Amino acid sequence: CGESFERMHGDFKCGKLPCSCGHYRQTIAYIHIVSDGDTDKFLKFGITRPIGSNRLKSIAQGTCYDIRNLGEWSFTECADCKRAEKTVKGQLVCGVVTKNEFKSGWTETTSLSNLEAIIKIFEDCGGIKL
Repeated sequence: CGESFERMHGDFKCGKLPCSCGHYRQTIAYIHIVSDGDTDKFLKFGITRPIGSNRLKSIAQGTCYDIRNLGEWSFTECADCKRAEKTVKGQLVCGVVTKNEFKSGWTETTSLSNLEAIIKIFEDCGGIKL
């Protein structure tokens, strides 16, 4: 990728890349709506990397629910994106389904009524709607 960085040797042996190729550089926050047929059930939010990421597809593989994207917000800094997700998890009731019902990211699920609150948190933390 051409980026310069310093990292511990053991991190490379574990496959951890500190550059934007690694999984540490999430700068996209998203909100998905999860439904069961025609009935919207809950929201799934989270963060992901912008390049080569197909988070919606990977989430949908582990569940019987239908999932559609409601929006994505771009952050200049990874730290701001992570702060936005942490703030949502700290201020709102999350984990509204069990791990058995929704294997990938069940702790980042919340009530449909929290949509505007999530959007506000994303934007207050510096997210720009894509």
